[in-house]
Amino acid sequence: MQKKAYLTAAVLREMLTVQDCKEHDMSLNEVTQATTSIVGQAVIATGEADALRAEVSAQRARFGKIEIALNKSLARFEALESVQVKLVSRVAELELENSGLRETIQSLGNESEKRASRVAELELENSGLRQEIKNLKSQNEKLGKSLKNAERESKDTKRTLTRLRSSFSWRITVPLRYLGRAMNFSKK
Repeated sequence: MQKKAYLTAAVLREMLTVQDCKEHDMSLNEVTQATTSIVGQAVIATGEADALRAEVSAQRARFGKIEIALNKSLARFEALESVQVKLVSRVAELELENSGLRETIQSLGNESEKRASRVAELELENSGLRQEIKNLKSQNEKLGKSLKNAERESKDTKRTLTRLRSSFSWRITVPLRYLGRAMNFSKK
C-alpha cells in the first residue's frame, strides 16, 4: 500500500512540478515541500483507508457470520413455530379427552355410589335373612323335638291301644260297644 502512496506522490510531484511551477510561479523547493506534505497526507489517508477497508472487511465477515446465525435461528424459529402449532393442537385434543374422561369418572363415581348404596341395602337384607334363617333353624329344632316327642307318644299310644284291644276285657265288651254305637246313631 505504501508503494501505491509513493507512486501517487511521484505522479503528483511531476504534475505539481510542471503545472504549478508555471501557473503559480512557485520554486522547485516549494513544490517539493508541498508534494512531500501531500504525499505524507496521502500515506496517512491511504493507511487510514486501508485500516477502514480492513475494518469493513472484518465487519462484513462478522455480518456474514451474524447473517448465517440469524438464518439458522430463523429456521429454528420456524421449526419451533411448527412444533408449537402441533403442540397447541395436541393440547386441545388432550383437554377434550380429559374432559371426556372426567365425565366418565363422574358417571362411574355416581354409579359406584348407587352400587354401594345397593350393596348396603343387600347386606342389611342379608343380615335380616340370616337372622330369619337362624330363627327358622331354632324353630325347626323345636319342631323336630316336638315331632320326636309326638312320634314317641304316638308309638306309646299305639302300643297301649294295641295292648288294650288285644286284652281279654276288650274282646268281651265288643258286643256292648256295638250296641252303644247303634243306639247313639238312632238318636241322631
